[in-house]
Amino acid sequence: MDNVALLQSIKVEADTLKVRSLQEIIDHEPKSPKPDDEDDTPHGKKQKTYSIKTINTIASWQLETVGDVNQRLQELRSKLEEKKVMQIEF
Repeated sequence: MDNVALLQSIKVEADTLKVRSLQEIIDHEPKSPKPDDEDDTPHGKKQKTYSIKTINTIASWQLETVGDVNQRLQELRSKLEEKKVMQIEF
């Protein structure tokens, strides 16, 4: 196997394991009762952890104008699922 391909597969596997582990921690954290004004997540929404590589497949962004920023934000908005809070790991 090509060394570069092997390193890439290790990188992808490590990223997948990181996201899976973080999600397991979130799922198993005890929920402490908080007053409504201190709630971390909107009511009825489940938190889901994503790797930025899952959300954005482009290696880098070039932002020159407000329109460029708006375009990238629209791409992120389109990936936001209803009834989920996205926690994105960089």
